[in-house]
Amino acid sequence: MTAMTTDKAPMNAKKDDQEQYLLNAISVVGPWSVHDDDDGRLFYYNHETNESQWTAPDGFHGLEGEFMMKLMLQEAIARSGVWSAHDAGNGTLYYFNEKTRESVWERPADWGVETEADQKELPPPPPPLPPKKQREERTLEGKAPAKAKKEKKSKTKKHEEQPVEAPREPTPEELALQQRREEDRKRYSEQFCDMLRDKKIMPFCKWSVAFPQIATDPRFLAVPTMDERREIFEDFVHHRRTDLKSEKKQKLKDAKKRFTKFLRDHFAAQRLNGAFDPKLTLSLFLATWEDIIDPGQLKAVKEEALAFLPLAVQEKLWDKEMSAFLESTKVEREEEDRLRAYLMDKLSDRQYISWDDLVIQDNVRAFYSTQGATATLSEALQRVVVNQSRKTRRTHRETTTICVLVTFSISIALEFKTSLISIPFSLLISIAIAIIVTFPLS
Repeated sequence: MTAMTTDKAPMNAKKDDQEQYLLNAISVVGPWSVHDDDDGRLFYYNHETNESQWTAPDGFHGLEGEFMMKLMLQEAIARSGVWSAHDAGNGTLYYFNEKTRESVWERPADWGVETEADQKELPPPPPPLPPKKQREERTLEGKAPAKAKKEKKSKTKKHEEQPVEAPREPTPEELALQQRREEDRKRYSEQFCDMLRDKKIMPFCKWSVAFPQIATDPRFLAVPTMDERREIFEDFVHHRRTDLKSEKKQKLKDAKKRFTKFLRDHFAAQRLNGAFDPKLTLSLFLATWEDIIDPGQLKAVKEEALAFLPLAVQEKLWDKEMSAFLESTKVEREEEDRLRAYLMDKLSDRQYISWDDLVIQDNVRAFYSTQGATATLSEALQRVVVNQSRKTRRTHRETTTICVLVTFSISIALEFKTSLISIPFSLLISIAIAIIVTFPLS
């Protein structure tokens, strides 16, 4: 922790002075006490080691707001019951309820008798001077103008005779103190602005309207003076409209990135699953995506992306990413088509097609050896092509079988005009389909 030197710290002070110093502390915990440096900044004094420092020691972290609250109450202009009056700057007062921590501009109804309150707000009059001293003071007042004129003339002459001295260079300690104060001001200014954002203070909001909402927040009390608080507030609301536009623009930008990444990942995953459809539209995708997207991911995309993107922007991003994905996978998809046609030709007489079959893998390797090129498709995509070939063959064989059965049924009905004629044509079709479903062809 960084030590400091301050006139308030009773270095090598007498015991009585030290006790008085501790009595004036904002708070005392163990060997440490909390004080303010007359500029509204807190420092911490160890009465055992006679050391003072700016940083909070162990046991004091997070209590700065409470200490500033106590300091504010100590500096109250007047008190009445649970209420205390404080200077809000520009000659205006506000009233703070210590029990409910409520701040108001209007004097509370239970403040007390007005005359008594006025007496509390005004400083007590100075005690009357004894007669002799009053006469001496009047005598001095009479001589004062002539004496002041003479002193002014003497000072002017002396000032004209003396050469102008160059400004003194600040010491390293003074520079360090100045830097520390600038850092503190930047820190509590940022915290103050964060508080205003948390309280949703909008542009054109007046100080008088916002004040009761923020007066009891520790980040408000951390700013040393009321003038600084109001200065930060006015600067904040002045730039708030620009900040909101920037925030909205940034949210839109982040939403576009989030949706774009989601589409790219989804297209790639669908391609690996063999379910990618280049003709799919956004409207059809949104109508069915709850069945294929993880619920947690679906919720995140809705909240982080779609909530900020108009439908027109969503469609534009969909078309853009679909075109880019098709372009980037064009070479691979052409290779898929060639491999699929090769397998369908070479394995036309094979009853069953599976990637686990070594014959199938040999045919895939043979395809690339005849092409005289290195495979651009990964093994996962080669598996997809094999599975698609199996599905294509199965569909083709099922269609052929249905046609054969239908033709056979019609021929029998026409050739033999027996009871078969009374069997509805639809029944024959149903029997044929039932056979295919019960005994599927691989």
